[in-house]
Amino acid sequence: MNAMIPESVITATKVEDARDRMGFLERLFGRYFIQGEAEVFDWMGRLAESYTGGFWEFYSLSNGGHFMAPRIGRVKIEAPNDFEAEVSEEAAGIIACMYALSHLAFKVSHRGGDTDALTEQYIALRAFAADHAERELILAAVD
Repeated sequence: MNAMIPESVITATKVEDARDRMGFLERLFGRYFIQGEAEVFDWMGRLAESYTGGFWEFYSLSNGGHFMAPRIGRVKIEAPNDFEAEVSEEAAGIIACMYALSHLAFKVSHRGGDTDALTEQYIALRAFAADHAERELILAAVD
């Protein structure tokens, strides 16, 4: 008899401690953390016309991934692939981070840099997104 072993559920934990927040961007983007943060903010501005900046929450995932989410409530996202829908701030952050990680990895690769850490973060975040309550919207936005 073969027993099916359930896959582990990936959980997100908000980074609350100020000291933990200080090193968060480096955990998400590695040595490209300054560029990575700018990419996320830029992508959120491109994706959500109503986004004008503000405070971002940081989340660490149980699979080693990370993402940021703006404190903006529900927001309309208009992605380059013609996706358009209203999503939660958490879903918006996941979408913006996935675009930022992908775009930054492309830039780094084009310059001959190592993209392994960025790729690993993208894969970990996508795995979390695949089981998120808004998975259909998130995956449609980044497809």
